[in-house]
Amino acid sequence: MGNQSIASRLMDDIMIKKYDRFFEFCKTGEAFQDIPFTVPGFYKILDREFPNSKFILTVRNDEEQWYNSILKFHSKLFSNGNVPTEKDILKDKMIYTGWRLKVLKYLYGESLYSKEFYKNLYTKHNKNVKDYFKDRNEDFLEINVSKNTDYIKLISFLGVSSSKEGFPWENKTNK
Repeated sequence: MGNQSIASRLMDDIMIKKYDRFFEFCKTGEAFQDIPFTVPGFYKILDREFPNSKFILTVRNDEEQWYNSILKFHSKLFSNGNVPTEKDILKDKMIYTGWRLKVLKYLYGESLYSKEFYKNLYTKHNKNVKDYFKDRNEDFLEINVSKNTDYIKLISFLGVSSSKEGFPWENKTNK
């Protein structure tokens, strides 16, 4: 797995469409996750730069479940269980003070935690990804992380074996 801390630090380059350092970073691992790989539309750039790569779209049962998950995670991360405000997020010191707020505004504009906006964005992103990769089953997989049975689809797609029967669950936010 690629080093997530390094990938996150390259998000500033991604936001200004400067990809050279990021493409070099991509040569350091076999698999990657999260920011900046999840930036809407970025999969097209990665697909062009790294032909024959595999892409996995992780989804939830529906946009409501996804929204509740991200809201719960961010509430836990930034504001002791409350809906985070810009002031809460601005206090975060990951990468540098203000980095997370800058990234969230890049991804969501000024609509931080607007339920309808987030849900529409999620739905649109998933549709765009599936449309882009339609008829490419050899290098694209959609899995629902809420369905343990999709774990078998994942390991089969990756051509690996596992003694586990479902997704390991770390950093659980809905206790």
